[in-house]
Formats: sequence, structure tokens, C-alpha cells
Amino acid sequence: MVKQIKRVLITGANGFIGKNVVDSLAGKYQLVCLIKDTTYNRNGVKMIYGDVTDEKIIVQAVKGVDAIVHLAAILNPFDKDIGKVNVGSTRLLVNAAKKFGVKKLIFISTENVLYDFDDAYSETKKSAERIVKTFDNHLILRPTLVYGKHDEKYVKRIIRMAKKYNVSLVPGDGRKIFQPVYVQDVVRCIENGLKYNVKGEYMVAGPSRINYDEFVMGILRETGTSSRIIHIPLSILKAVDHVNRNFLKIREIRIFQVKSLEMDKVYDISKSTQALKYKPTPFDIGMKETIKSLKDL
Repeated sequence: MVKQIKRVLITGANGFIGKNVVDSLAGKYQLVCLIKDTTYNRNGVKMIYGDVTDEKIIVQAVKGVDAIVHLAAILNPFDKDIGKVNVGSTRLLVNAAKKFGVKKLIFISTENVLYDFDDAYSETKKSAERIVKTFDNHLILRPTLVYGKHDEKYVKRIIRMAKKYNVSLVPGDGRKIFQPVYVQDVVRCIENGLKYNVKGEYMVAGPSRINYDEFVMGILRETGTSSRIIHIPLSILKAVDHVNRNFLKIREIRIFQVKSLEMDKVYDISKSTQALKYKPTPFDIGMKETIKSLKDL
């Protein structure tokens, strides 16, 4: 057991995973949330409104906490602040954690660090991991594609497009295997990381090995939505990605990590489930719970 963790700082608390973490930890720990959005608030949770790249704000937030859960990150590789946020804020948090004697640092990374991806998101996460590893009692979690309550990126988009246009777009041939993870599994790993004396780097993937077509069809099946699946050739995505990276640099066009769509991504998660003491949720069960939780579909 990790002794005397009572007060926990969460960065990125108003994001997809962050909202689920706060939902779960509120009432179990004294929570401090560092966020930029002044409209976000939670009863019984201390809010510090500020930028994660501001050293004074970081010092204010870290001083007096026992553990840090660092979720804040920029995903868009064309965002000019991606290095400042993903790497810079991590450096500030680690320095402050060392200075003030924080007992545990949990960092949410990505499966992308395991591959030779050259987009800015993957590169900044690799750099951030190197910084986190300088903190002795660190726990790095590397989730795969995460779905669940509060998800606006994958599930809701697929449902809305299917209902509005009767079409579901799938990159590539739809046959590449991956292991999407239910957000509550990620939350349980964070909770148990705070509760137990576990450190190091761990994959967090779902137990179901499915392809992209099956992922989309699972969503449609749970919502009772019919839709025609259209596959977008990767050659087209690569061409658009190349033009956008080198010339247009339009932030709204976020076609990157095309390499990841060309491979199966399969993991043995036995090490993670044993160390983090959780039972992974099968895709059909996780998606059923996800659809129940989503509003305004």
C-alpha cells in the first residue's frame, strides 16, 4: 500500500478521461484540479484555474499534495503549444513534485510511444515519459484507444454521422486488429496506482482483440443504428496528411499516425492486470455501458 495519500492533484480534469477520474475519486481523496477552463467546477473539489505551463501556478497546485495524476495534454500535432504543454508542463510538475516531496506521480501516456511514429504528439509523449522516469515513484500508463462516458471524439462522432448520413467512414480496409480500452479500466488503474505500491510502465488495453469494422459495428448495434461502412484507402489519407503537414497545416485536418492504421496492435496485458489488480472489461460490455451513459445522441 502507498501510505498517507490523501490529497491528489489532477491536471486535465475537464477532459474525457479526467472527468471520469474525478467522478471516481471524488469523496475518496481530497482533490485539487488544475484546469484552464474557468467554467468547469465540481462540488467538494478544489479548483485552481490556470495554465499548466505557468511555473507559479504549478508550484501553487503541487504544494501540499501527496500525489499527482497528470492527464493534461494536447493531441493536435499542429498546435504550436504542443511541446510547451506536453513536455514543458511535465517538466514543471516533476520538478515541483521532487521539491515538495510528493509521494506518487501517475502519468497518462499513450501506446504510440512503443512505435516509430514521427508525429508531434507521439514525440512529445516520448519526451515527457523520459522526464517522468526521473521521479522515483512514478507510474506511467499507456492506454490504447479509449472509449466510454464523456467520449466526444470517437463514439459520438460515429453515431451522429451514421444517423445523419447513413454512412460510417473507416480508415483503411477495416481489418487491422487493435484492443480498445473502456475508460473505467483506465480509471481503475489510476485508482489502484494511488492505492498500491506499484511503479513503472504499463500497457492499458482492453481484453477484446477486434478490428476497426467490428468496433464501428459494435457501436451501431448498441444504438440500433443502420449504416453503410465506407473504407477510405490509406493511400488517400497519406496524400492528404503529407500535403497538410508540409504545406497547409490546417489544424482541423488531424490525419496523423497513418502508420498506426497499417498494423495490428496486439498486447499481452497480464503484467498490467496483475500489478494494477483490475479485471479488464470486454468490448461488448464496455460499449453497452458507454451507450447507456452518452446523452444527446
